[in-house]
Amino acid sequence: MAYLPFPKNWPQFTPKDKLGDWFEAYASLMELNVWTRSKVEGAIYDDAKSSWTVNIRRYNEDGTSRERILKPGHIVWATGHAGEPQIHAFPGQDSYQGVVYHGSQHEDASKYDVKGKKVVVVGTGNSGHDICKSIQLWSNGAEVTMVQRSGTYVLTLDKGEFMLHEGCHDENTTSTEQADIIAESLPFPVQFALNVFLTERIAEA
Repeated sequence: MAYLPFPKNWPQFTPKDKLGDWFEAYASLMELNVWTRSKVEGAIYDDAKSSWTVNIRRYNEDGTSRERILKPGHIVWATGHAGEPQIHAFPGQDSYQGVVYHGSQHEDASKYDVKGKKVVVVGTGNSGHDICKSIQLWSNGAEVTMVQRSGTYVLTLDKGEFMLHEGCHDENTTSTEQADIIAESLPFPVQFALNVFLTERIAEA
């Protein structure tokens, strides 16, 4: 990370708590103002003043909020390339009497009244497992079912992971900047096409 790179002995597969501690320490050492539960509602650039006017909505734990207006010289959009959820509608969903929401909208299972009810979680990704575990911890008797459409793609660390990320995001990477260029320089459609052949190579390895 900028001005404070990860140590050379930092593990490639980092536990979430360890990474969370690092982010908190980084923010503290860099004296960064971190605003959680905040939403950028708009940003307008003033050519004459060479500055932005940014409207930010800050939410409290009780759901109330207040607006803050900032006038920075620069804005960095660092929301990632997969931050927009893909929310699909199912046939008959409008007539369903229960609660339906996307995994990105899940907050805390303790906020939902699921005692003695049947809960279906569609998808077996990280979010699906986290939500199932969260509901089971707070459900007090809910019947939780996870739905998996197709098989889970599993690859070995010694060959598959090595072939996917050789020289990138490991101890052989010269810099984070170089790793980012390697990983993000190809358009996604090209990456998807190449991954078909890479998947075959991994299966044959």
